[in-house]
Amino acid sequence: MATADPGSDRGRTYRTGGRKDTVSEIIHLLTQLNEAIKEGGKGLSRKLRLISSELDQKIPYRDEHSVRVADTCLNMGDLLRLSAEEKKALEIAALLHDFGKIGVEEDLLTMKRRLSPDERREVEEHVLRGYYILDGFPEIAKALRGLKEHHEHWDGLGYPEGLRGEKISIQARIIAVVDAFDAMVTDRPYRTRLSRNEALYRLKESSGRHFDPKVVASFVRLVEQGKV
Repeated sequence: MATADPGSDRGRTYRTGGRKDTVSEIIHLLTQLNEAIKEGGKGLSRKLRLISSELDQKIPYRDEHSVRVADTCLNMGDLLRLSAEEKKALEIAALLHDFGKIGVEEDLLTMKRRLSPDERREVEEHVLRGYYILDGFPEIAKALRGLKEHHEHWDGLGYPEGLRGEKISIQARIIAVVDAFDAMVTDRPYRTRLSRNEALYRLKESSGRHFDPKVVASFVRLVEQGKV
């Protein structure tokens, strides 16, 4: 199913999957986001976290994943000495990075077998789906690169655009590492959680391929400091 993008006036379309309630869920969340942005100020972060928590309840894992990722990303932003503006963009991108997954069939997100190429493409579409839904909000435009690029790989073999190295935004490079670690150390329908040490080993193993080596090294320090 495709529908006009309710977050944009550009007439773009996006796939909403087979769930009948997807469009109403998206409109509901966009309405809340619009109200939060209009109010702005110090309450924006708090309201975005409420939206993110609600979003996480609409994705099969239902475990506050996005809020945890955002909290850790902010600690990473401090460690990497990002500016206040960069950290704000990072927090928003992290809180909303899985927005597009509410258009993906739950069966695909909980599949225990290996996905077919078509099924994998459907899951991977969540990145652009979320980006196109949200790009009608100019107030969070600086955050959207982080959302759009968080599945790009340092070696250029990620998606959706095959960006490489520092052409990937720093927000996306941070989210990629934190997102992967949090997913590995929590239970998923298709596998049990890994230990912290095993997850760190896998991050280090993928450093320089999937992940920015500098970000991985900083994340390891953050874990050692007990801030994850």
